[in-house]
Amino acid sequence: TNLLYKSLKELNHGVTSFISASGISLYPNAERTLYSETATEVADNFLGEVVVAWEAAADQFKDLGIGVAKIRTGVVFDAILGAFPRMIQPIKMGVPSVVGTGSQWISWIHTDDVVAIYNHAIDQNLTGVYNAVAPEAINNKEFTQLVAGFYKIPMWAPRLPGFLLKLFLGAMSILALEGQRVSVLKLENTGFTFKYPTLDKALNSLLKK
Repeated sequence: TNLLYKSLKELNHGVTSFISASGISLYPNAERTLYSETATEVADNFLGEVVVAWEAAADQFKDLGIGVAKIRTGVVFDAILGAFPRMIQPIKMGVPSVVGTGSQWISWIHTDDVVAIYNHAIDQNLTGVYNAVAPEAINNKEFTQLVAGFYKIPMWAPRLPGFLLKLFLGAMSILALEGQRVSVLKLENTGFTFKYPTLDKALNSLLKK
């Protein structure tokens, strides 16, 4: 990002907009708070620090007269790549364990909707910050139940204690044990419509590929 900024600064460029990927991991872990783009709270951990630095780098382009849009994306669900195949693997193997308390939010989004959001941002010349997650947030327990139900696997397995994840994964355990619930009203108000607004619709797409 910094290299691109320095290059454009030295050129007589015709760039009018810069769309930057970002993440909802900026927001602190919370079960009851619904975060919008105007939230000022920042997660007091490594992921929060990374997002702050990343967005600050993107904001440099404003100095060049370029419109900046920052897309704060949740957990991207793809049938083959990323977190989703790993999340469902134990369930597919017949061990549908809820992780930790099970109440931690999973603010997810289907990979097709991510692509559509970036196309929408280009077409509409969006600027500013936008949360990019499905309108329907779910918690870990609900996710496990829905996927297990899809495979017709009973919820027999005991919970996976959070302390075990912390023991084996260390600081990275927050990816499984913590979560945020965020609003996408701002994005929807620009005219964007989700193809997969609910996990049920997303599973029918992802698990039948």
